[in-house]
Amino acid sequence: MKRIELTDAEIRISVTVATDRIISSLRKGHKQKHGYDGGNLWEVNVNGAAAELAYAKFRKEYFSASVDTYKDADHGEVTQIRWTKHTRGKLIIREDDNPEHYYVLVVSPLPKMYISGFIKGSEVEDKYKTNFGIEGRPLVWAIPQDKLRRF
Repeated sequence: MKRIELTDAEIRISVTVATDRIISSLRKGHKQKHGYDGGNLWEVNVNGAAAELAYAKFRKEYFSASVDTYKDADHGEVTQIRWTKHTRGKLIIREDDNPEHYYVLVVSPLPKMYISGFIKGSEVEDKYKTNFGIEGRPLVWAIPQDKLRRF
């Protein structure tokens, strides 16, 4: 795993981006998708934005800080960034995700972010499909970190 440590300024940027995303969703009346129960919306959004920023920092490339781009790539043209707080967490890819995009897993507690690895959407295997035993939750691919390609 590649370790990226965010500065205080970078964490503030992540909080601002997350705040903008949440406000926009609230104003538009958007609901959570994919069986997500709401949990800690702020934690998920701040860390998601921080994961995107950490990946851009790792690549030494521009962080777009985008809002309302939904299924567009999080980084560049074809890269989606996924975050988990779980050290052994899995990379989640959903059935409606673009199979031509690359999916990167970032693991953290802030300020340390770890770029675990990546996989192309079209390369996921059905043996990783699950609903985590939650009735009514849509099926996803949950790829273990040791099955991801390393940078």
